[in-house]
Amino acid sequence: MKYGIIFLLGAALAAVAAFTWPQEPSRKPHGLRPQYDRLDLSEEQRAKIEPLLRQLEERMGPLCRRVGRQRQALYSEVRRETPAPATIDAAIEAMIQARRELQRAFVDHLMEVKPILTAEQRARLFDQLAAERR
Repeated sequence: MKYGIIFLLGAALAAVAAFTWPQEPSRKPHGLRPQYDRLDLSEEQRAKIEPLLRQLEERMGPLCRRVGRQRQALYSEVRRETPAPATIDAAIEAMIQARRELQRAFVDHLMEVKPILTAEQRARLFDQLAAERR
């Protein structure tokens, strides 16, 4: 059961990490930029959202790297011949905390952007986000 939770947590964290990883030109776009591109934003909306999006990326980048380091520490402990349950539990708790901080950064961003969008754009954005997470 515990290792199932570890796997699911690792998969969820990998998805979050992919959300803000720097984009290479040959890779599929990720993060919120593609969603915003599909909302037909006005120039005024873009000018307001862009700095908020940069703040989100700056905030999430270090958190994603921290999650990656914590995930590696967890896997290193699990890989040991006789892993220490207390160390595994501590690593899981650290990952949960980092995941919580990532989610908070994302939600804070959405709360800042909501007033900038029209009701129709908000509905489309949240529909897009929900469809991606399925």
